[in-house]
Amino acid sequence: DEVQQSVSVNLDLNYKKATLPQYGNKAYFVHQAGAYQRDTADSKLSPTDEPFYSPSLAHHCSGNSCMFASWGTQAHVATQFTSPIMYVNKYTNCGDGVIEHTQMIHNFADPNDTLSTALNVDQTYFNIGWGGVRSSSLPIALDPHDQTNALAYTNPDAVNYLELCPWGVDKGTDLVDLNGYTTFVEEG
Repeated sequence: DEVQQSVSVNLDLNYKKATLPQYGNKAYFVHQAGAYQRDTADSKLSPTDEPFYSPSLAHHCSGNSCMFASWGTQAHVATQFTSPIMYVNKYTNCGDGVIEHTQMIHNFADPNDTLSTALNVDQTYFNIGWGGVRSSSLPIALDPHDQTNALAYTNPDAVNYLELCPWGVDKGTDLVDLNGYTTFVEEG
């Protein structure tokens, strides 16, 4: 099990009970992978319900590339918020073991609509390239060495990773300093 997704957030609406009481203390996260499924008293889902994934809108493959579009969904349900976000991912086989992954986020909200405001249109925080791996399903990691970038198989618990930045902290990492990529596989 592996998840690679983008997340869009409106920080002006996210958990703003004190400043926007009409919205309650609700989360505003638009997830590419779909809604959370939790067994809580306020949830309309139970552990036996099928998960709700973000709907696929389109796909197209040609030559050495494939593109996929999905409609991002609010991650926390139930909610009064909707989602004006479409995620597009393109995967291209560049040859020689190089796979290019291009991500795009399109906000299709109409800012001129009389029902739209900056509060329900703007996306003000993006978590791009968020990923997670269940190491029980994918128990082998292919990870670049810190100094040499040479790829080697390793335990997924031993790979280098980027720490998530705290909310509101603008701390970027230059792509040149990331030492390539890590991928996870199963035996076979």
